[in-house]
Amino acid sequence: MHPKSPVSITQIPNAVGIDGVIQKITDLLGDVVWIEHVYGRAWSQVTGLGDKPRTLPFAYTGEGEYFGVLENDFVVSQAFIKIEGPEKYPEGDVGRRNARTEANRPLSIIVWANLGALNFMYKSDYPYTENLKADLMEKLRRLSCLKSFDEYTDEPMEVFRGYDVSKVDVRYLKYPYAAMKLTFTAKYYSPCST
Repeated sequence: MHPKSPVSITQIPNAVGIDGVIQKITDLLGDVVWIEHVYGRAWSQVTGLGDKPRTLPFAYTGEGEYFGVLENDFVVSQAFIKIEGPEKYPEGDVGRRNARTEANRPLSIIVWANLGALNFMYKSDYPYTENLKADLMEKLRRLSCLKSFDEYTDEPMEVFRGYDVSKVDVRYLKYPYAAMKLTFTAKYYSPCST
């Protein structure tokens, strides 16, 4: 269990590839003082029956169980990681017969926070997501697996694009609450096929 998770999020022993990257990022997010709960990787799942299915993010807790990680007004702040696309290989690296092949994959850190409750840090009465973004970027720069920062948004409908937020109370999508998504490319090594 990650110390900042209210549920037991499965840790993968000897994680490699993207799982290893996500585990390093999850551990790093655990050191961010203003993030109360860190959920690791979230998987998109379709819920609901009939003609009204909903796609929502869930973190795997083990033994076939998942925990929903969309906004939660019972916490001050929370973060999860979303894989944004397929694993890609730099031109010329595919097919090499060496021990390691570099891989790149886009990821996002999605954060939802009650800025009013975090006011102890910035003493502000405005949506100060830029301060939080700067803090996240500074922490991520410490990782050797960071290739590039690619995109940032703090527009709630863009942050949660791909997820159904129709049942989220709109007050949780505006100040003093805030959402943000920082998308970046991770680089790592994957064993090549023989």
